[in-house]
Amino acid sequence: MIPVHNHSEFSALDGYSKTFEIADRIEELGLPGAFLTDHGTVAGLTSFAEAMTWKDKKKGIKRDLSFGLGMEAYQARESRGNTKGPDGKPFKKGQDSFHLILLAKGYEGYKNLLRLSDEANRTGFYYDARVDWDLLKKYREGIICTSACIGSLVNQELLHNGNRKPLDMLGEIFGEDFYIELSTYDTDFQRALNNELAGIALDKGIEVVYANDAHYTEPELWNTHEALICAQYGMKLDAPKGRKVDGEFVPNLPDDCTHFHPQSLYIMGEDEVRECLAHLPQTVVDRAIENSDLLMEQCRFEMPKPGLYLPKFKIKDVETDEEQKEAALDLLFNLVVDGLEDCYGDPIPLDVIERAEFEFNAIAEAGLHDYFLIVADFIDYGIRHGGLIGPGRGSVGGSILAYALGITAIDPIKYGLQFERFWNPGRADGLPDIDIDF
Repeated sequence: MIPVHNHSEFSALDGYSKTFEIADRIEELGLPGAFLTDHGTVAGLTSFAEAMTWKDKKKGIKRDLSFGLGMEAYQARESRGNTKGPDGKPFKKGQDSFHLILLAKGYEGYKNLLRLSDEANRTGFYYDARVDWDLLKKYREGIICTSACIGSLVNQELLHNGNRKPLDMLGEIFGEDFYIELSTYDTDFQRALNNELAGIALDKGIEVVYANDAHYTEPELWNTHEALICAQYGMKLDAPKGRKVDGEFVPNLPDDCTHFHPQSLYIMGEDEVRECLAHLPQTVVDRAIENSDLLMEQCRFEMPKPGLYLPKFKIKDVETDEEQKEAALDLLFNLVVDGLEDCYGDPIPLDVIERAEFEFNAIAEAGLHDYFLIVADFIDYGIRHGGLIGPGRGSVGGSILAYALGITAIDPIKYGLQFERFWNPGRADGLPDIDIDF
């Protein structure tokens, strides 16, 4: 069994657990792994992957749990650019931000998950970073989707209008990668919804998966999590919670209720999950739990290791990485030669050639050719479009390549400036520092 729907402290003022606390809980329960699905962000995914595969080489301790990477996206009802309701009034917080679980299926899915998060923040932010139908269609490759909690568009439309259209649309976009989520949320309201969802799943042939929708690791943290929610809404801990808060629907709570949620939003073991879903047919519960394992099998992949991932200076009509590298080095060489002739005349003095060859070989060996081409390109663009750009500052003044490319206007030969202050061929990692004033 794999907990699919989990929140960490990266779900601001909503998730309580640190990523390593989630990993500890998974290990304590003897479960093989878990997913992380924070609200509207992928910020915790790297930390979560590290926590689930933590190693202490000195003590010889290793944790090797499976991890799945996801996000509980905020979904706009229609367009992520829309900020007003049918009455023309601006949406209040939460009115057009419905929940939707998105899981990365392999590395391609992981990249699309990052793209979804990026575009939601840049082009869909209104109280929350929102995706919409267009973004889901554009980046659906490698993404598994579940119907999420009671706050999803699927469930809100079912509850208030009996409308299955959002569910059908997600089915059309994600096909077999769309799952209906059955929650262990401990209310009669949720149990009735689970029964309806299970019936729809059977009717439409859609797979189901269980969810704790865990916002903290253990049941004892219930009151602490409630205090966190109160901080989010600016409410006192003992204030009545059974009402709408800033337009958000708080389900099935009496007017005098002093908690937002029942004591069930924690990571459960399999026996507890089965007990919470006992109102459903056993075959449905079995399938929902089995599918959690199947989701992890589909979503397991090796995270990219930390390092320098530089953009490439794209050369036209070049396909392979090796051809790209050769073409970029050739271009850099030719630009440097042209620049040296402009700066020192033709023929180029011998001491200048020797210095330029030394620097070129050091830069090529370090794989920094694209870096120089990109910097030279945007400086050239700035100059051609009337930008005011400084002559160079700091250690980059010691590079004759930078001088030849127009990155600096400082002659390192004339002023006796050393290349090694800028970049030492023996340097293990990092990037040379090119300070530019615009």
